[in-house]
Amino acid sequence: SRLRLEGGTHNPLAPSADFIADSYLPSLARMGVQASMQLLQHGFHPAGGGVIELQVQPCAALQAPCMEQRPALESMQAQVVMSGLSSSIGLRELQVLADELGIDPHPRHVQSVRPALGPGNVAMVRVRHGDHVEVFDGHGERGVSAERVGVRLAGQVRTYLSGGAWVGEYLSDQLLLPMALAGGGSFTTHVISDHLASNARLIEKFLPVEFDWQPHDGGWRVTVEA
Repeated sequence: SRLRLEGGTHNPLAPSADFIADSYLPSLARMGVQASMQLLQHGFHPAGGGVIELQVQPCAALQAPCMEQRPALESMQAQVVMSGLSSSIGLRELQVLADELGIDPHPRHVQSVRPALGPGNVAMVRVRHGDHVEVFDGHGERGVSAERVGVRLAGQVRTYLSGGAWVGEYLSDQLLLPMALAGGGSFTTHVISDHLASNARLIEKFLPVEFDWQPHDGGWRVTVEA
């Protein structure tokens, strides 16, 4: 199947297109899903106007994942995407990430994209453990300095790295439905968010599965059983 979707690709209230491409879809690949995504046009909050295309192959059956022992940290990379704004904003965000996380602040990591419906700015950090990537976003907004955006983003990354859990907060609730459809699976995460808890209880109303989470090594172990 081929899907073409239009709207906001980078919105502070939802996973970004980069998160879907680099974190969510590779996690689904562990379960047997063959899918790819291409970002054709950035769409920043609040104007939107972005475009992505998804290619999804048929999947006969989903495999239950086990994502519990996080591989060793391999790399961290920062990127800032801008539209209709001065590149100096992105350079300041990168410098904060360099100071806070030791990430290379080279100007090549600031990308200017062709104008969408409105201006926008998103700073991202990709954290790679083995073949798993977590993507963290920090969104520019009116009245908030570039330095503040960088500090907030660095805080997200440090919180994730401070424990040994495999799955980040935002990926954790995204994995629940495919795991339920697979009829099983487990992962570790550092926090049980309200989104995760409410999503689990909602899924249990529609599918014959049961979710459970228990304290594990300073974080949580989440499981689902049919």
